[in-house]
Amino acid sequence: GAMTFGVAPERFVVVRPRTEADALWALEEVLRSGAVDLAVGAVRAASLTQTRRLDMAARQSGALAGLIRIEGGEGGV
Repeated sequence: GAMTFGVAPERFVVVRPRTEADALWALEEVLRSGAVDLAVGAVRAASLTQTRRLDMAARQSGALAGLIRIEGGEGGV
Protein backbone atom coordinates (compact mmCIF):
# COMPACT_ATOMS: atom_id res chain seq x y z
CA GLY A 1 0.00 0.00 0.00
CA ALA A 2 0.88 3.62 0.48
CA MET A 3 3.30 2.82 3.30
CA THR A 4 5.60 1.25 0.68
CA PHE A 5 6.16 4.79 -0.60
CA GLY A 6 6.46 6.32 2.86
CA VAL A 7 2.98 7.81 2.85
CA ALA A 8 0.66 7.19 5.78
CA PRO A 9 -2.84 6.17 4.60
CA GLU A 10 -4.45 8.66 7.00
CA ARG A 11 -2.92 11.47 4.92
CA PHE A 12 -5.10 10.58 1.92
CA VAL A 13 -8.33 12.42 1.19
CA VAL A 14 -10.71 10.72 -1.24
CA VAL A 15 -13.42 12.76 -2.94
CA ARG A 16 -16.29 11.01 -4.71
CA PRO A 17 -18.08 13.69 -6.73
CA ARG A 18 -21.42 13.06 -8.42
CA THR A 19 -20.43 14.46 -11.81
CA GLU A 20 -17.30 14.89 -13.87
CA ALA A 21 -17.74 18.66 -13.65
CA ASP A 22 -17.67 18.31 -9.87
CA ALA A 23 -14.57 16.09 -10.11
CA LEU A 24 -12.70 18.66 -12.18
CA TRP A 25 -13.84 21.47 -9.89
CA ALA A 26 -12.69 19.58 -6.78
CA LEU A 27 -9.32 18.79 -8.34
CA GLU A 28 -8.79 22.41 -9.33
CA GLU A 29 -9.80 23.68 -5.90
CA VAL A 30 -7.52 21.31 -4.02
CA LEU A 31 -4.64 22.29 -6.28
CA ARG A 32 -5.33 26.00 -5.77
CA SER A 33 -5.54 25.55 -1.98
CA GLY A 34 -1.82 24.94 -1.66
CA ALA A 35 -2.58 22.28 0.94
CA VAL A 36 -1.37 19.32 -1.13
CA ASP A 37 1.80 18.24 -2.87
CA LEU A 38 -0.02 15.82 -5.19
CA ALA A 39 -3.57 15.54 -6.51
CA VAL A 40 -4.88 12.86 -8.87
CA GLY A 41 -8.24 12.73 -10.61
CA ALA A 42 -9.96 10.38 -13.03
CA VAL A 43 -12.51 11.47 -15.63
CA ARG A 44 -13.87 10.22 -18.95
CA ALA A 45 -13.15 13.50 -20.74
CA ALA A 46 -11.73 16.95 -20.10
CA SER A 47 -11.58 19.87 -22.49
CA LEU A 48 -8.41 21.74 -23.32
CA THR A 49 -9.70 24.65 -21.23
CA GLN A 50 -10.28 22.36 -18.23
CA THR A 51 -6.84 20.78 -18.46
CA ARG A 52 -5.17 24.19 -18.82
CA ARG A 53 -6.97 25.40 -15.68
CA LEU A 54 -5.67 22.36 -13.79
CA ASP A 55 -2.17 22.95 -15.14
CA MET A 56 -2.25 26.59 -14.08
CA ALA A 57 -3.53 25.72 -10.60
CA ALA A 58 -0.80 23.11 -10.16
CA ARG A 59 1.94 25.46 -11.36
CA GLN A 60 0.78 28.28 -9.09
CA SER A 61 0.69 26.05 -6.01
CA GLY A 62 3.79 24.01 -6.85
CA ALA A 63 1.80 20.77 -6.59
CA LEU A 64 1.93 17.82 -8.94
CA ALA A 65 -1.32 17.03 -10.72
CA GLY A 66 -2.36 13.84 -12.45
CA LEU A 67 -5.44 13.41 -14.60
CA ILE A 68 -6.32 9.88 -15.61
CA ARG A 69 -8.68 9.30 -18.54
CA ILE A 70 -11.01 6.41 -17.86
CA GLU A 71 -13.37 4.64 -20.23
CA GLY A 72 -16.94 3.90 -19.17
CA GLY A 73 -18.08 3.81 -15.56
CA GLU A 74 -18.23 6.84 -13.30
CA GLY A 75 -15.61 9.57 -13.20
CA GLY A 76 -14.32 10.94 -9.95
CA VAL A 77 -11.43 12.27 -8.00
